[in-house]
Amino acid sequence: MSKELAYVAGFFDGDGCVCVQNEIQKDFRIARITASIANTNVEIIKYLKERFGGYVKIRELPSGKTLGTWMLSCKAAVEFLEQIMPFMRIKKEQAELACKLYAISNRRNRTLSRNKKGQFNPISQADRKEMNRLRQKIKELKM
Repeated sequence: MSKELAYVAGFFDGDGCVCVQNEIQKDFRIARITASIANTNVEIIKYLKERFGGYVKIRELPSGKTLGTWMLSCKAAVEFLEQIMPFMRIKKEQAELACKLYAISNRRNRTLSRNKKGQFNPISQADRKEMNRLRQKIKELKM
């Protein structure tokens, strides 16, 4: 199991991507975390879907090669990153920051605190500030 996760972590370090997208819901933003790998070896892409779930898109490139893209988002992406994080080297800090960002963004989902209309309360200003700091740090690491 750990050999398998180490292999996947190495593959992710080389060909993977940690993305953070803003998703606006009513009067506040949340973070949508995505973990993906694109590769011309479609068999490894199919293996990742089998092993970790997610979504696969296969398309032909102008060069005639086939490109497979495997993707997980939100909670599934965070769970995947947490599994491979102990073995990551290159993208480990990005993964850690993305997981922290997701945890802050989704605090409102883990509480029963709602406003008078029955809606989840907006993310606090302090949490928004921290989320923006984490987003910026992830962006800087990709440069």
